[in-house]
Amino acid sequence: LQEALDQLVKFKEMGLFTEEEFQAKREALFGKRNLTRGGRRGDATTFTKKWDELSATLGEAKSVRGLYKDQRWSDQPLLLSGAKASEARIKKELPHYRYVHLATHGFFEPEELPSLAAQISDADPGALASLRAQRRLVGRMPGLLSGLVFAGVRYGETGKEDGYLTAEEVASLNLTRCDLMVLSACNTATGAQRAGEGMMGLRRSFRQAGARTVLSSLWPVDDEATAELMKSFYLKLWEEGQSKIEALANSQREMLRKLRVEGQQNPRLWGAFVLSGDWR
Repeated sequence: LQEALDQLVKFKEMGLFTEEEFQAKREALFGKRNLTRGGRRGDATTFTKKWDELSATLGEAKSVRGLYKDQRWSDQPLLLSGAKASEARIKKELPHYRYVHLATHGFFEPEELPSLAAQISDADPGALASLRAQRRLVGRMPGLLSGLVFAGVRYGETGKEDGYLTAEEVASLNLTRCDLMVLSACNTATGAQRAGEGMMGLRRSFRQAGARTVLSSLWPVDDEATAELMKSFYLKLWEEGQSKIEALANSQREMLRKLRVEGQQNPRLWGAFVLSGDWR
Protein backbone atom coordinates (compact mmCIF):
# COMPACT_ATOMS: atom_id res chain seq x y z
CA LEU A 1 0.00 0.00 0.00
CA GLN A 2 2.75 2.44 0.88
CA GLU A 3 4.57 1.70 -2.39
CA ALA A 4 1.37 2.32 -4.34
CA LEU A 5 0.83 5.61 -2.52
CA ASP A 6 4.44 6.62 -3.20
CA GLN A 7 3.82 6.02 -6.91
CA LEU A 8 0.68 8.16 -6.85
CA VAL A 9 2.60 10.98 -5.18
CA LYS A 10 5.34 10.73 -7.80
CA PHE A 11 2.80 10.91 -10.63
CA LYS A 12 1.17 13.92 -9.01
CA GLU A 13 4.52 15.70 -8.72
CA MET A 14 5.11 15.00 -12.43
CA GLY A 15 1.84 16.74 -13.23
CA LEU A 16 0.06 13.60 -14.40
CA PHE A 17 -2.73 14.00 -11.80
CA THR A 18 -4.67 17.00 -10.61
CA GLU A 19 -5.23 17.37 -6.85
CA GLU A 20 -8.80 16.07 -7.27
CA GLU A 21 -7.62 13.05 -9.26
CA PHE A 22 -4.91 12.34 -6.70
CA GLN A 23 -7.38 12.43 -3.78
CA ALA A 24 -9.83 10.19 -5.66
CA LYS A 25 -7.13 7.61 -6.39
CA ARG A 26 -5.86 7.80 -2.82
CA GLU A 27 -9.38 7.15 -1.52
CA ALA A 28 -9.68 4.21 -3.90
CA LEU A 29 -6.45 2.81 -2.45
CA PHE A 30 -7.09 3.39 1.27
CA GLY A 31 -10.86 3.84 1.33
CA LYS A 32 -12.84 6.73 2.80
CA ARG A 33 -13.31 5.30 6.26
CA ASN A 34 -11.02 7.70 8.11
CA LEU A 35 -7.56 9.13 8.55
CA THR A 36 -4.49 6.95 8.69
CA ARG A 37 -1.99 7.19 11.54
CA GLY A 38 1.17 7.94 9.63
CA GLY A 39 3.09 9.48 6.80
CA ARG A 40 6.57 10.71 6.10
CA ARG A 41 8.33 13.15 8.33
CA GLY A 42 10.07 15.07 5.56
CA ASP A 43 7.74 14.85 2.56
CA ALA A 44 5.15 17.61 2.64
CA THR A 45 3.55 16.32 -0.55
CA THR A 46 2.65 12.91 0.88
CA PHE A 47 0.13 14.13 3.43
CA THR A 48 0.50 17.74 4.57
CA LYS A 49 3.05 19.85 6.37
CA LYS A 50 0.89 19.57 9.47
CA TRP A 51 0.16 16.18 11.02
CA ASP A 52 -3.60 15.63 11.02
CA GLU A 53 -5.37 15.37 14.36
CA LEU A 54 -6.45 11.79 15.00
CA SER A 55 -10.00 11.88 16.32
CA ALA A 56 -10.13 8.26 17.54
CA THR A 57 -6.91 8.05 19.53
CA LEU A 58 -8.13 9.75 22.72
CA GLY A 59 -11.21 7.52 22.91
CA GLU A 60 -8.96 4.53 22.31
CA ALA A 61 -6.64 5.53 25.14
CA LYS A 62 -9.55 6.09 27.52
CA SER A 63 -10.98 2.66 26.64
CA VAL A 64 -7.63 1.01 27.37
CA ARG A 65 -7.36 2.91 30.66
CA GLY A 66 -10.88 1.85 31.63
CA LEU A 67 -10.17 -1.82 30.93
CA TYR A 68 -6.93 -1.54 32.92
CA LYS A 69 -8.74 -0.04 35.91
CA ASP A 70 -11.28 -2.87 35.78
CA GLN A 71 -8.49 -5.31 36.61
CA ARG A 72 -8.05 -3.57 39.99
CA TRP A 73 -4.27 -3.87 39.88
CA SER A 74 -2.36 -1.95 42.53
CA ASP A 75 -0.76 0.60 40.20
CA GLN A 76 -2.77 3.32 38.49
CA PRO A 77 -2.67 3.95 34.73
CA LEU A 78 -1.27 7.21 33.36
CA LEU A 79 -2.98 8.80 30.35
CA LEU A 80 -1.09 11.51 28.47
CA SER A 81 -2.85 13.43 25.70
CA GLY A 82 -2.69 16.78 23.99
CA ALA A 83 0.22 18.99 25.01
CA LYS A 84 1.09 16.62 27.89
CA ALA A 85 2.08 13.91 25.42
CA SER A 86 5.40 15.52 24.53
CA GLU A 87 8.45 13.61 23.39
CA ALA A 88 10.33 14.52 26.58
CA ARG A 89 7.48 13.38 28.87
CA ILE A 90 7.00 10.14 26.95
CA LYS A 91 10.70 9.25 27.20
CA LYS A 92 10.62 10.04 30.91
CA GLU A 93 7.59 7.84 31.62
CA LEU A 94 8.21 4.84 29.34
CA PRO A 95 10.69 3.02 31.63
CA HIS A 96 8.22 2.87 34.55
CA TYR A 97 5.32 0.83 33.17
CA ARG A 98 4.51 -2.80 32.49
CA TYR A 99 1.97 -2.00 29.78
CA VAL A 100 2.52 0.88 27.37
CA HIS A 101 0.03 1.90 24.68
CA LEU A 102 1.13 4.60 22.18
CA ALA A 103 -1.67 5.79 19.86
CA THR A 104 -0.33 8.45 17.53
CA HIS A 105 1.18 9.04 14.08
CA GLY A 106 4.06 6.85 13.00
CA PHE A 107 6.43 7.43 10.10
CA PHE A 108 8.83 5.43 8.01
CA GLU A 109 11.04 6.99 5.36
CA PRO A 110 12.53 4.72 2.68
CA GLU A 111 16.31 4.91 2.48
CA GLU A 112 16.24 7.27 -0.49
CA LEU A 113 14.81 9.82 2.00
CA PRO A 114 11.95 11.27 -0.09
CA SER A 115 11.72 14.72 1.37
CA LEU A 116 11.74 18.36 0.45
CA ALA A 117 15.52 18.12 0.40
CA ALA A 118 15.30 15.45 -2.31
CA GLN A 119 13.68 18.02 -4.60
CA ILE A 120 16.70 20.33 -4.43
CA SER A 121 18.07 21.31 -7.84
CA ASP A 122 21.68 21.33 -8.92
CA ALA A 123 21.56 25.11 -8.58
CA ASP A 124 21.88 24.79 -4.80
CA PRO A 125 25.19 22.95 -4.16
CA GLY A 126 25.11 23.72 -0.43
CA ALA A 127 21.74 22.03 0.01
CA LEU A 128 22.85 19.08 -2.10
CA ALA A 129 25.92 18.66 0.13
CA SER A 130 23.62 18.68 3.17
CA LEU A 131 21.44 16.00 1.56
CA ARG A 132 24.49 13.81 0.84
CA ALA A 133 25.59 14.18 4.47
CA GLN A 134 22.09 13.23 5.62
CA ARG A 135 22.18 10.10 3.50
CA ARG A 136 25.59 9.10 4.88
CA LEU A 137 24.29 9.59 8.42
CA VAL A 138 21.24 7.43 7.78
CA GLY A 139 23.50 4.77 6.27
CA ARG A 140 25.26 4.56 9.63
CA MET A 141 22.16 5.18 11.79
CA PRO A 142 19.12 3.58 10.09
CA GLY A 143 17.16 4.16 13.29
CA LEU A 144 16.58 7.72 12.09
CA LEU A 145 14.28 6.47 9.33
CA SER A 146 11.35 5.48 11.54
CA GLY A 147 9.63 6.83 14.62
CA LEU A 148 6.54 8.21 16.35
CA VAL A 149 5.12 11.73 16.42
CA PHE A 150 4.22 13.50 19.66
CA ALA A 151 2.87 16.84 20.86
CA GLY A 152 4.82 19.96 19.98
CA VAL A 153 6.25 18.46 16.78
CA ARG A 154 8.08 21.09 14.75
CA TYR A 155 7.79 20.36 11.05
CA GLY A 156 11.02 20.58 9.13
CA GLU A 157 13.18 20.82 12.24
CA THR A 158 15.42 18.28 13.91
CA GLY A 159 16.81 18.22 17.39
CA LYS A 160 16.86 16.41 20.68
CA GLU A 161 13.25 17.29 21.56
CA ASP A 162 11.67 17.98 18.17
CA GLY A 163 8.53 15.90 18.78
CA TYR A 164 9.82 12.93 16.77
CA LEU A 165 10.76 9.87 18.83
CA THR A 166 12.99 7.92 16.45
CA ALA A 167 13.99 4.28 16.64
CA GLU A 168 17.53 5.47 17.38
CA GLU A 169 16.31 7.29 20.50
CA VAL A 170 14.13 4.37 21.61
CA ALA A 171 17.10 2.00 21.57
CA SER A 172 18.81 4.05 24.28
CA LEU A 173 15.91 3.74 26.75
CA ASN A 174 15.60 1.17 29.54
CA LEU A 175 12.33 -0.67 28.98
CA THR A 176 13.09 -3.86 30.88
CA ARG A 177 9.96 -3.37 33.04
CA CYS A 178 7.72 -3.36 29.96
CA ASP A 179 5.83 -6.60 29.32
CA LEU A 180 3.78 -5.29 26.38
CA MET A 181 4.53 -2.30 24.14
CA VAL A 182 1.67 -1.47 21.76
CA LEU A 183 2.55 0.84 18.86
CA SER A 184 -0.90 1.86 17.66
CA ALA A 185 0.32 3.81 14.64
CA CYS A 186 1.27 3.37 10.98
CA ASN A 187 4.25 1.39 9.71
CA THR A 188 5.69 0.63 13.15
CA ALA A 189 6.87 -2.86 12.11
CA THR A 190 8.72 -1.65 9.00
CA GLY A 191 12.36 -0.67 8.81
CA ALA A 192 15.58 -0.63 6.82
CA GLN A 193 17.26 -3.93 5.92
CA ARG A 194 20.89 -4.34 6.96
CA ALA A 195 23.04 -7.28 5.89
CA GLY A 196 23.84 -9.50 8.84
CA GLU A 197 21.55 -7.52 11.16
CA GLY A 198 18.05 -7.91 9.71
CA MET A 199 15.36 -5.24 9.85
CA MET A 200 16.33 -2.05 11.66
CA GLY A 201 13.33 -0.05 12.85
CA LEU A 202 10.95 0.84 15.68
CA ARG A 203 9.90 -2.71 16.48
CA ARG A 204 13.49 -3.89 16.84
CA SER A 205 14.47 -0.81 18.86
CA PHE A 206 11.71 -1.35 21.43
CA ARG A 207 12.75 -4.99 21.78
CA GLN A 208 16.40 -3.97 22.02
CA ALA A 209 15.48 -1.50 24.78
CA GLY A 210 14.01 -4.38 26.79
CA ALA A 211 10.29 -4.56 25.95
CA ARG A 212 9.24 -8.21 26.26
CA THR A 213 6.58 -8.07 23.54
CA VAL A 214 5.88 -5.46 20.84
CA LEU A 215 2.63 -5.11 18.90
CA SER A 216 3.26 -3.13 15.72
CA SER A 217 1.85 -2.49 12.24
CA LEU A 218 3.04 -3.48 8.77
CA TRP A 219 1.35 -0.68 6.81
CA PRO A 220 -0.74 2.53 7.22
CA VAL A 221 -3.67 1.83 9.55
CA ASP A 222 -7.12 3.39 9.69
CA ASP A 223 -7.78 5.61 12.70
CA GLU A 224 -11.26 4.41 13.72
CA ALA A 225 -10.71 0.77 12.78
CA THR A 226 -7.51 0.65 14.83
CA ALA A 227 -9.26 2.09 17.89
CA GLU A 228 -11.93 -0.61 17.58
CA LEU A 229 -9.37 -3.38 17.13
CA MET A 230 -7.32 -2.27 20.14
CA LYS A 231 -10.31 -2.20 22.46
CA SER A 232 -11.18 -5.76 21.43
CA PHE A 233 -7.54 -6.87 21.86
CA TYR A 234 -7.28 -5.63 25.46
CA LEU A 235 -10.71 -6.98 26.33
CA LYS A 236 -9.63 -10.47 25.29
CA LEU A 237 -6.17 -10.10 26.87
CA TRP A 238 -7.22 -8.76 30.28
CA GLU A 239 -10.90 -9.60 30.74
CA GLU A 240 -10.92 -13.03 29.08
CA GLY A 241 -7.39 -14.04 30.05
CA GLN A 242 -6.26 -14.96 26.54
CA SER A 243 -2.58 -14.99 25.61
CA LYS A 244 -1.28 -12.07 23.58
CA ILE A 245 -1.24 -14.02 20.33
CA GLU A 246 -4.74 -15.42 20.95
CA ALA A 247 -6.10 -11.98 21.84
CA LEU A 248 -4.68 -10.46 18.66
CA ALA A 249 -5.78 -13.28 16.35
CA ASN A 250 -9.28 -13.48 17.82
CA SER A 251 -9.81 -9.71 17.75
CA GLN A 252 -8.72 -9.63 14.10
CA ARG A 253 -11.08 -12.49 13.20
CA GLU A 254 -13.91 -10.79 15.06
CA MET A 255 -13.31 -7.54 13.22
CA LEU A 256 -13.08 -9.30 9.87
CA ARG A 257 -16.47 -10.93 10.43
CA LYS A 258 -17.98 -7.56 11.26
CA LEU A 259 -16.39 -5.83 8.28
CA ARG A 260 -17.63 -8.53 5.91
CA VAL A 261 -21.17 -7.65 6.91
CA GLU A 262 -20.37 -4.01 6.07
CA GLY A 263 -18.74 -5.04 2.78
CA GLN A 264 -15.32 -3.71 3.89
CA GLN A 265 -13.22 -6.80 4.49
CA ASN A 266 -10.06 -5.13 3.12
CA PRO A 267 -7.06 -6.38 5.19
CA ARG A 268 -5.84 -2.80 5.64
CA LEU A 269 -8.62 -2.37 8.24
CA TRP A 270 -7.88 -5.43 10.37
CA GLY A 271 -4.68 -7.26 9.37
CA ALA A 272 -1.82 -4.80 9.85
CA PHE A 273 -0.79 -5.63 13.41
CA VAL A 274 1.72 -8.34 14.33
CA LEU A 275 3.41 -9.47 17.54
CA SER A 276 7.13 -9.88 18.10
CA GLY A 277 8.88 -11.24 21.16
CA ASP A 278 7.07 -13.30 23.78
CA TRP A 279 3.63 -14.22 22.34
CA ARG A 280 2.24 -15.63 25.63
